[in-house]
Amino acid sequence: MNLLSIVIVLLPSLLSGAQIVDLGYASYQGTFNATTGNTRFLGIRYAASPTGTRRWRPPITPERVAGVIEANVEPAGCPSSGAGIASINPLRTTLVSRAAAATSEDCLFLNVVTPQMPGPGHKAKPVVVWIHGGGYQAGNAAPFAGEDLIGEANGGVVAVAIQYRLGVYGFLPGNEVKSGGALNAGLRTSLFSLSVVCKQLINEQFKVDQEFALQWVQKHVGRTSHLIHVADVLEDYPVRWRSSAGHDLGRIRWWELSCSTVLIKTNLPTTGAGSVLQHVIAHGGKTSPPLFRAAITSSTFLPSQYAYNDPIPQILKCPSCTSAADSLACLRTVDTTTLQAVNLNISTDAFFGTFIFVPVVDGAFITQRPILSLQASQVNGGELERCSRQEALLSVTNTFEGFNFVNLATAATVTTPAYVGQLFPKFGEQQIQAATAAYANTGAPIDQAIAIMGESIFICPTYFLLRAFKEKAFKGAFAIPPAHHGDDVVYYFPSQSSTGLPPFGNPAFDKAFSHSFLDFAMSLNTNIKSSATITPQWNVWADGSTEMLFNETVAGVPLVQAIQTSSSLLKRCA
Repeated sequence: MNLLSIVIVLLPSLLSGAQIVDLGYASYQGTFNATTGNTRFLGIRYAASPTGTRRWRPPITPERVAGVIEANVEPAGCPSSGAGIASINPLRTTLVSRAAAATSEDCLFLNVVTPQMPGPGHKAKPVVVWIHGGGYQAGNAAPFAGEDLIGEANGGVVAVAIQYRLGVYGFLPGNEVKSGGALNAGLRTSLFSLSVVCKQLINEQFKVDQEFALQWVQKHVGRTSHLIHVADVLEDYPVRWRSSAGHDLGRIRWWELSCSTVLIKTNLPTTGAGSVLQHVIAHGGKTSPPLFRAAITSSTFLPSQYAYNDPIPQILKCPSCTSAADSLACLRTVDTTTLQAVNLNISTDAFFGTFIFVPVVDGAFITQRPILSLQASQVNGGELERCSRQEALLSVTNTFEGFNFVNLATAATVTTPAYVGQLFPKFGEQQIQAATAAYANTGAPIDQAIAIMGESIFICPTYFLLRAFKEKAFKGAFAIPPAHHGDDVVYYFPSQSSTGLPPFGNPAFDKAFSHSFLDFAMSLNTNIKSSATITPQWNVWADGSTEMLFNETVAGVPLVQAIQTSSSLLKRCA
């Protein structure tokens, strides 16, 4: 839960009765469902419009709005683009879903769904915040129904789905942006959405006022380079959601789950999970104060991550601003239609299945390439000053993560050395040959390409994460055929299916798989279940490289059992 993608878990007690929530800058009225007892708040603005002079700048608090706003319409999605479709990499030489009604640069909204209102003495419940996937270039909140997550948690969570700036709008790199804007603005946006919740929700035991929270956002979010991407981060903020009835949402925990969507006929990877990974290694593992203590990732997404000023396609050379004294200021005056055309052109010019606008190393928020930080165990987490439990990780990968991102039309002509060189444009001949040798016995050249894409971008980064979290990490493997990237999403969100059921519609399997995420979100342990499932004892990955396999037999019977990670896979991921 496309990276998936990049989903967030917070831990508040639920609103009791009131369908109006007062955020300080605005009040929103939700819609109550008498059948389920859930209340939906759609299109809550969490940041000011990032348009005009605010393009490529950090998010700020929305202006105050009088009255009560009806939160009953899906928000417009952010302008998006797809993956690359080019046969060569320019950098080497230089499911059924509900779509948002429209797209707009003014898109920093989120959806909230609360379960049936509890009575007096209720316990605090996790808030699952889903950050949609799409390779940092596509997607929106609309396809991800919070009601699905609440059902899988047996009413034990609050569900939130956020939107953030995408593509050129959220991840424009370069010296000009560093000096005159905000690198990785999309990630900063995702973090800001969390802070908006946290600012409004102050726990009685740990007082933090709105002014201090805003100062914290200005200090830390303003330097954030990469936010929500491959994994999920559980953040334990001591906050309270004030409702019009004076009720609150107690402690907050952040669960950011990755996801995959189908957009422009392209299966897009999860950025939600990738962003969590970015948080794990942010500030060289020394983020202060600590932001989280646990993480969840579905299909960890970590493409090549370059420095902010590396030679890449420069939107700043857009013809209309070529001669401008201040090219970034000029670009802020370009209309959305023109900028979106450039966004689409640059995105599709990328090598097939890759994404051009992704987080960059900025030297502040992300101090070095994430893999180096993970290898050195320079990670955030551990005990928070006010908490006794340490960090925990749940990571799930799909068997054939790379299938959707390789051009199958090249099956008869592709060679592994050529593919490696295109996928990793900075590789020298020695590195290309080493990668080719590592995959020599993994099938035909097209199969090798699929394995290289899937393992290098999705699967291997997951094992780097697992090693960093040591004895507190759980690993799952989704293998229901065809087990491509994103095939697991419908099991978390069955309402995306036209039938309301995932492809392998076995109730026992569906419950075992989807509930494992929600159970972990609530207890930080996959073995503590809200209700019984067929999943056996699930040991941590450090215990003999143990994974929990979620598959089916040839006869169509659920196959959920502990397995050991392939030694050859671990060798390739070393």
